[in-house]
Amino acid sequence: MTDPDQHCPGLACFELLGRKWTPQIVWALLDGPRRFSALLASVPGLSDKVLTRRLAELERAGIVTRAQYAEIPPRVEYTLTRSGLALRGVIGEMERWSTQHAGADATARSRTAARRRS
Repeated sequence: MTDPDQHCPGLACFELLGRKWTPQIVWALLDGPRRFSALLASVPGLSDKVLTRRLAELERAGIVTRAQYAEIPPRVEYTLTRSGLALRGVIGEMERWSTQHAGADATARSRTAARRRS
């Protein structure tokens, strides 16, 4: 067992992708540049306020770039940086793990909760 006081090598990734909605936003941007409204539409349940916050966080972390074009009406696009694109494998592994394990875990939790209620 590892010492809980030691630094976890994957902590930076966990902190980044552990925020609600962040993996879904990065996943949507893996297909290429997106405008704000397209991103919002591609992540059901995400509010524009939270999307604005998460995009700003991702931009500060060097995961997303924001390009504003001097057009009428103004156009803003969000794109993954090289570091952002490198998350493709991480998110793919998260998806694979979820497919293989989370469904079974969720079913077991439901059965345990049902037994407790009866």
